[in-house]
Amino acid sequence: MKIILDVYRPLAVLGASLLVGCGGVPDESGQEGVDTGAEAAEENVGQVQQSLGNPGDVGVIPNGTSCPAGTSLGLAYMDTEDDNGQTSSSGWKGSWTLGSSTGVHMRVCRVPGASFKPLTTDPNAVSKFYAVLQMGESCPAQSVPFTRTFDNEDDGNTSAVEGGSDMAPSTFGSSSSVRFCLFRNASSAAGTMSDFPFIFAGMEYGIFAKSSAPPFVISTGSVFTDDEDDANNNSLTAGSANIVAQAGTIITGSTNTRMFMTRVW
Repeated sequence: MKIILDVYRPLAVLGASLLVGCGGVPDESGQEGVDTGAEAAEENVGQVQQSLGNPGDVGVIPNGTSCPAGTSLGLAYMDTEDDNGQTSSSGWKGSWTLGSSTGVHMRVCRVPGASFKPLTTDPNAVSKFYAVLQMGESCPAQSVPFTRTFDNEDDGNTSAVEGGSDMAPSTFGSSSSVRFCLFRNASSAAGTMSDFPFIFAGMEYGIFAKSSAPPFVISTGSVFTDDEDDANNNSLTAGSANIVAQAGTIITGSTNTRMFMTRVW
């Protein structure tokens, strides 16, 4: 895998126009990357903690093709390798679908990120780390950003954001840069959560994780993208080699990519 370290640069605040409801490797100290001063305040898990459009918004994987009222649906298509294309899926992938030829239709519900916390205080418990899509100017407290660059099909590429939706800060084209927020370990038990938040009544969703990460797993699966064969430029970038290694256990691969998914509600 090509490892590139990239210092995160905040983006401009997203516009308010949204498509609504349609449809470890620790360092020597053992505490690399833990923001001891950035613990989130105690949240009331069953409620929305911030309005959509705030910097900490994230994207979760819906189980259906639309999102509940009060959230917005993000749509994007990645056009994967055409020659002997092997893009595929296994197990649960929510409402993500494979294209009629080669490619992946991605669907995410944009939700407030303040209700999400790490699942562990152990910096070595990488199997408990999980990720969500970044859909705001910055990642929520106690998470760190990383980017997976997918080298999509070179010839006649049709990768794009679909349906007039908003997928920023991720971008899609012949080289698609998908932004994630990785939740690792909290500095104290008060900064963790024992289960994933029940964000909206009736909403079933998933996150990017191995089956060992979340409590009360309902189902698991993965999506495999057969990325461009010629002069492949896939990469996973983050603020440190440690974050790259940790994120690489969830979004895996070198010249091709496998995204592990787990349904938690």
